[in-house]
Amino acid sequence: MRDKARVTAGAAVTVVAVVGAVLSFSHLSGLAARSGEAAPWLVPVSVEGLIVCSSMVLLVRSRTGQRAPLAWSGLLLGVAATLVGNVVAAEPNTVARVIAAWPAVAFIVAFELLLSLVRASEEQPQAVSDSHRPVAGSQTPEEEPVKAAVDQGDSGTESPVCPDRAETTAEPLEPVSVLDNARTVAEPVSVRTTAEEKPVRWTDEEILAELRAADPVPGRNATMNRYRIGTGRATRLLDQVKAEKRAAEPVLV
Repeated sequence: MRDKARVTAGAAVTVVAVVGAVLSFSHLSGLAARSGEAAPWLVPVSVEGLIVCSSMVLLVRSRTGQRAPLAWSGLLLGVAATLVGNVVAAEPNTVARVIAAWPAVAFIVAFELLLSLVRASEEQPQAVSDSHRPVAGSQTPEEEPVKAAVDQGDSGTESPVCPDRAETTAEPLEPVSVLDNARTVAEPVSVRTTAEEKPVRWTDEEILAELRAADPVPGRNATMNRYRIGTGRATRLLDQVKAEKRAAEPVLV
């Protein structure tokens, strides 16, 4: 229903704008011909064209929130020129001048109404897309399993996703600096998925085991994407593995 009303309104203002432009064109071209202009039809084209061009520039600038003082000046100048030209072209009495000025007024108002319909049709999809954006702090269904696994890991309870992980023994790591510990705490918990697509956290021991077995050692970006860890944690683990491999290399005499 709204689309049909919008189409009807657009067709109506277009018809009014075209009729007003044709009548105003006739008045201005006749005035230019009586003034001795060699190409009288170019005068109304320049006047009405200035109104159209200025209005279109204002429409484009309004989308980006930019000011357009020159476009406003051109619009006001074109409106004044078409009104004055239509009034001067009429017979020297009040009724004739009002009737002569009416087509120019109808053209200007109808054209601006048409542009307002264009603005409204562009703003409506944007408003609809904004209404579908998730609210800050809300969770999507896909994020809930990941958050549940993270919360369980942070609270110290064993995740039911992989019960046999309690049997694994943690190997002592080399001492790290306070800065590395701060990075580890600040970074998000990395997760991986099992065959049932349930999230499981990657521990430093598991990541180090895979990195030690890798040949060559992957880069930092590949490590971050593979284990879903931050830059600081990936850099620390890679540096540790590289240091271990350098220490294990035989010394050439």
